[in-house]
Amino acid sequence: MISRVLHQEILKRCNGVNEDNYSNNVGPWSESCQEAMGISQMIAFNVTSVDQSRQRQFDISRTPCDGTMEDLNSGKEITKVIDGCDLCLTVRPNFYFNIPEVQKAFHANRTNLKYEWSGCIPMSGLKYNPTDIYNDMLPTLKQILQQSVPIIIFSGDVDGAIPLIGNSEHVKKLAKDMNMNLTKNETWNHDNKEGGLLYLYGDLLTFMTVKGANHHVPLSRPSQALYIFSNYVIN
Repeated sequence: MISRVLHQEILKRCNGVNEDNYSNNVGPWSESCQEAMGISQMIAFNVTSVDQSRQRQFDISRTPCDGTMEDLNSGKEITKVIDGCDLCLTVRPNFYFNIPEVQKAFHANRTNLKYEWSGCIPMSGLKYNPTDIYNDMLPTLKQILQQSVPIIIFSGDVDGAIPLIGNSEHVKKLAKDMNMNLTKNETWNHDNKEGGLLYLYGDLLTFMTVKGANHHVPLSRPSQALYIFSNYVIN
């Protein structure tokens, strides 16, 4: 998605990037490094600003929602549905769950709080432990596999926030640590259409890609997500 020249420039400005680093042991980026990374994001997502690239990270193939809470409160229609995916879905819950009739139906806010309900998102004020964000989960997954519990990891192929390539490399590393060989490499189908790719390591570790799915697989490809859950998780 970016040129080899730009990749080398990023390595130079950022004093090398350890692409095999699976933990939070990462030093702060210099201003020069941040600039190079910003350029790479704009090129990768074909936009003209870093802010626009951040909006595209969760779904690299679709334009973001341009509606706001103010639009909804004023009665303006902000519907933007592409390929069956509501791009403004993140805006709607805050509006919907603050409607008095809805709160009454849910038996919620019976004490008439003086502030509005908001979802569990960064601007909600909820405090998360930043030291846990980049914790390496591979040791935990390894412990699960050692108990002969199967693991299925799936990734949308238009997710730019946690790209499938990174997930795939993590799974490969986990399989190597567990001495699991690749036993299956094939496409999987759903409703007579290609659903994505399937990689099986040993008989316990499965990695699946979901064609056309973004960062939120069940939201962007609900039927395929249900298929994975029904056929691989339950069974």
